[in-house]
Amino acid sequence: MAAKLNARVVEFIAKPGKTDELRSLLCQAVPPLLRDRTGFIRSIVLTTHEEPRRVVMMTFWSAEERTVRDLWEETPLVRELLSPLIDAWSRTRTYEVGYDPIEESSTSVF
Repeated sequence: MAAKLNARVVEFIAKPGKTDELRSLLCQAVPPLLRDRTGFIRSIVLTTHEEPRRVVMMTFWSAEERTVRDLWEETPLVRELLSPLIDAWSRTRTYEVGYDPIEESSTSVF
């Protein structure tokens, strides 16, 4: 049976030469800021092969309301951290996520 989560996807355009630094900051500094927020589960960061300056952070939430209303990317601290590394906040979208909750111990990586 498929489980259901919610995701908030925030897309950034990194300044030239700052993609790796932005990815690192999003992976290391932002999740600790979100861990205390109700419903936060985890996050992942993606960069497209075709447009390496386009960096996407997906945060996963247990409740749709938190996904839609928790504008973590708009907080002054996050803006201060990210501003030196990005040219623009490109777009933000929210999604309902369906997934197969297979136990991690029984899955293999490639």
